Amino acid sequence: PERAALLAHERAHLRARHHLFLAAAEYAAVLHPALRRLRGPLGYHLERWADESAARSVGDRALTARAVGRA
Repeated sequence: PERAALLAHERAHLRARHHLFLAAAEYAAVLHPALRRLRGPLGYHLERWADESAARSVGDRALTARAVGRA
């Protein structure tokens, strides 16, 4: 069950193309230094997005939290 939750979390990242958001944030930070501080909050929110998506997918938030926390 934990493996399913962890895989659901990673699939959520891929399905929503979070890597593109992160790449855009990195690029923006290079172009404009004031945007550097957005990288941390963006990363946090993308992780939470994937967490919630995985929890909905497996139907158990506690299981998802344990699986992601151990990974």
